[in-house]
Amino acid sequence: MIVINTRPAERAAKLTQFLRGHGATVVELPLLALAATPLTFTEQQALVELLVPQSLPAYQAVVVVSEAAVDFTLQAMQALSLQQAMPNALPPFVCVGQKTADYLTQRWQAQFGVTPSTCYPPLPEQQNNIGMLQLSLVQGFKSGDRVQVWRGVGGREVLIDALRARGITVTLINSYQRQLPATTIVQFSQFYAKFLLKTPPTPIWVLISSLAAWQNWFKLLQEAVTPVSPNGFNYVALQTRIGEHIRAHSDACVHVVDDLQPTTIWQVLQV
Repeated sequence: MIVINTRPAERAAKLTQFLRGHGATVVELPLLALAATPLTFTEQQALVELLVPQSLPAYQAVVVVSEAAVDFTLQAMQALSLQQAMPNALPPFVCVGQKTADYLTQRWQAQFGVTPSTCYPPLPEQQNNIGMLQLSLVQGFKSGDRVQVWRGVGGREVLIDALRARGITVTLINSYQRQLPATTIVQFSQFYAKFLLKTPPTPIWVLISSLAAWQNWFKLLQEAVTPVSPNGFNYVALQTRIGEHIRAHSDACVHVVDDLQPTTIWQVLQV
């Protein structure tokens, strides 16, 4: 069994180690790298508004979709010299999961000297768009409320659309973007020569955790020396929306998972 671990390099090690420990051949081929995106004037003003001293928060909540969103947004705050500001009241932070909440708390405490209020879906399988939307705090939002979302460019559209459909004003802070690492092109050439120039003896599984990852994977296949069909692979897709997108653009076998825990991935590979 050959598994292509496409997670960003800094997040791939745990899954790779687990799969190799269970006898799989793992090829690390990160399809995404993160880079800071310069904030627009509107985004800068929104961050200033968040931290202006006032008796009531300017927003009902701040939604934080990843640890990367914490990193890049707090870096932007430092660049704006906002670390000296501190409002009398902060809105609660709605995080995608406990790891993101803990990371936000640690970073916010170090930068501002206070501990923010956080909430998140309690179970790993709930730590997604649906899980955040089902939180009692989020369920209590009403039309006209204001929510700030820290994300990467193009991320969490389902969550954002659902909030806006309820009449909630959503202000986006697009603090980073995903791009194909230059080193991956070289790594793919090596993978191509080793595995794709001949019929592989075992199935090749590809982990796809975002639409951006799929787009970069498809690009690599099409720009190979001899273009490769995506149909010759089995896919593990994170969340139904990504699985449906892959099925719409290929005839490949697609298995959908709700989380990226190594045990979850391994269970799918046994099908």
